Amino acid sequence: MDFVNDSRSWTAGMKLYGNPEYGGFVSYDETSNAVGAVHFKGASQFGVVEDDRGILDSATGFAVEVVLQVDKILDTASTFRKNLVGKLGFGSAEDRDVFSLSVIQGMCGAKKTSFAFFLADGSGDSLSCKNAVVSKNALEFGKRYYLMATWNGKKVSLYENGKKVGETEVSFEKILASEESIFVGKESLEFSLEDLWISVEPLNDADAESRNKSHEIETPFLGTI
Repeated sequence: MDFVNDSRSWTAGMKLYGNPEYGGFVSYDETSNAVGAVHFKGASQFGVVEDDRGILDSATGFAVEVVLQVDKILDTASTFRKNLVGKLGFGSAEDRDVFSLSVIQGMCGAKKTSFAFFLADGSGDSLSCKNAVVSKNALEFGKRYYLMATWNGKKVSLYENGKKVGETEVSFEKILASEESIFVGKESLEFSLEDLWISVEPLNDADAESRNKSHEIETPFLGTI
């Protein structure tokens, strides 16, 4: 088992199960830093933040940001929702789901494979289409994305590479305490994750644009395993 530290020490960090591989290192022209991705292949390779220390309890705003690349769907189902990053259970009656940034197809109006963001209040209601925002764009496999999903207490918005691609009003104003872990992956999906941020402050159009520039999304993954 490997372990990824939380750079801000908000959580206990993320454990990696199933020996996912590292690859896709990119050196940016304006910095000496090298950024690496964790490459997940299928449901047996995933990451878990087992203790998020209640960072979302009683939250009235929220944002999750990722830099990732989806390579392929590993099954032939015509309808699916596959978690990329989410604070959720996986189907039991006691689940207290909060969010899931996902890849979907054949549901919530998505005829083609698209990114979507689902939000719940942690009370036991499942992640449903009524509180989800779905990208108007089809997902491009093998393309590096900066995704930002944010909730300001009234509506959820989804951005791809700095541009808003969907928005939905939600029916609650606060997230209740939930003991669900934060999962990365755990689906029949192959993808690379370069960075992940979670915040209890809502973000806006200007944040999306400026943060997208800082990640230089046009720079592709190199040497992905």
